[in-house]
Amino acid sequence: MFPFLDPVNHHTGNGFHIKLAEEFFISWASQFSTKPIFYIAYLIISSIQLGATVDYAILMTDRYKENRLEMDKKSAVICTISNVTVSILTSGSVLTVVGLLLGYISSNQLLAQLGIFIGRGAIFSLLIVLFVLPGLLYLFDHLVMHQSSIFVRQAKRKIHTSVDQTQG
Repeated sequence: MFPFLDPVNHHTGNGFHIKLAEEFFISWASQFSTKPIFYIAYLIISSIQLGATVDYAILMTDRYKENRLEMDKKSAVICTISNVTVSILTSGSVLTVVGLLLGYISSNQLLAQLGIFIGRGAIFSLLIVLFVLPGLLYLFDHLVMHQSSIFVRQAKRKIHTSVDQTQG
């Protein structure tokens, strides 16, 4: 359906299926369009959507990990949602409104397509981060907290190693 998609590289080295997610987004977004998707629009949309969604997810995950140190899973999820919703909604709604305005006002087909897809994609990102990610954090709490403790131990080891090297 999209000949410009690279069928060879479907995942990054760390196992996340970024290419597959991009293909899903483009095919989901194209269902609402009767015009062909410009290749440059695909590249720009993928970059912006990935950046925005990862930014929202990092904000929520970091706040969850902070809250989880002081609360149980359920309370931490509830507190996290109440803490970050305003920030995520502000950023996401600005991206949505500006994208959709660009899409409907622009007379340039490429810019109009970028705007429409970015606006729709921002709504999709908001929904995923605000409704799906909290559930995933709750379900995979043990893994999230275990990985956090591993990173803290590795960071402490690096700090101690660098201090020992400067003193010795």
